[in-house]
Amino acid sequence: HDVRKLVSWLLEPNGNWTPQIVDATIASGERIDVSLSVPTPIYMTYITAWGTPDGIVHFRPDVYNRDAAGDLALSGQDS
Repeated sequence: HDVRKLVSWLLEPNGNWTPQIVDATIASGERIDVSLSVPTPIYMTYITAWGTPDGIVHFRPDVYNRDAAGDLALSGQDS
């Protein structure tokens, strides 16, 4: 949720990117491509439903229309 913290963390090993420089760069609106001195894999997950420890299931709209496989699994049909 905090993009600035993620960017600062990723760029910290580069040595010249302080949180203040990251903030100023974002505020400028200018696109700057930066090579990471330490390659870091980033894994992203897209979910539209999840359960909480208290047993509540939350659903959100599938704004990217990626739930087709889930719909098929829930239907009980083979592909």
